[in-house]
Amino acid sequence: MHLKKILVMGEEEDSLTYFSSFFANEGFFVISASNKEDGVQKALEEKPDVITIDIAVPCESCIITLSQLQNSKETKDIPIIVITEPKVNLKLYTAKCKGFHIPADCLEKPINREQLLDKVKKLLKI
Repeated sequence: MHLKKILVMGEEEDSLTYFSSFFANEGFFVISASNKEDGVQKALEEKPDVITIDIAVPCESCIITLSQLQNSKETKDIPIIVITEPKVNLKLYTAKCKGFHIPADCLEKPINREQLLDKVKKLLKI
């Protein structure tokens, strides 16, 4: 059985390390990206089974990154879980954005690790 591949994207070093270590300890093959451009490139090259994106503050470049992943024929079927700071209403923020679809799931920090793992496993049907 091959390891499920997860791409962990985040611009905050602590958060990136935390989520990468967590998923590696849970038996996933982890690819990490510390910026949006690198994340999109790695998604295209590595074809992960799932992507997590840690968005501290919603911004136009975050939405562009999500749109790129969602609208590329190579990555459009990869489920995306967005992790945000408390009180960031991603759905409200993106309501007016064209070419953007609500991701597979959105979770607020602080993250319940078991809940996150459960969501990933459900998306991967494992």
